[in-house]
Amino acid sequence: MSFNIDRFNAAEWTPRKRGVSLPALEAFFEPGENGEVAAEWVVRGLTGNELAKTHKAAESRANAGAIIEALSAGTKSEKILEIQRSLGYTDDVEAEVAKRLEMLVLGSVDPVISLDVAVKLAKHRPVEFYHLTNTITELTGLGSDIKKKS
Repeated sequence: MSFNIDRFNAAEWTPRKRGVSLPALEAFFEPGENGEVAAEWVVRGLTGNELAKTHKAAESRANAGAIIEALSAGTKSEKILEIQRSLGYTDDVEAEVAKRLEMLVLGSVDPVISLDVAVKLAKHRPVEFYHLTNTITELTGLGSDIKKKS
């Protein structure tokens, strides 16, 4: 059998999504209509371009850190240090964590988050941070789903 390019091109694609149960973060979720709290964070798989962005994240952070360093002219005011911390531009951020921070920002569907939230989650809840980014990695590996015709 040969690959049917026309069928492939005609297919409608949708990102794979999955809810990830995070009972340890239940205090930060609002109760539903029934009053119960469903501590579920929805993530999706990434596109090829988004995946490439995650791999460049460590390099980009290092470059931005150098720019901040140059702008501060060697003297780090508390304001400069706070900017660095909020953006995750610290000397001790490992390349893998930088990649996963970007992954979480791009792959979070509900809630949609910014980098500063991802940084805070990685710092204070590393197990949940890794659980979410491992799920995003798994969904990315599975690729997009083909929309089913009703």
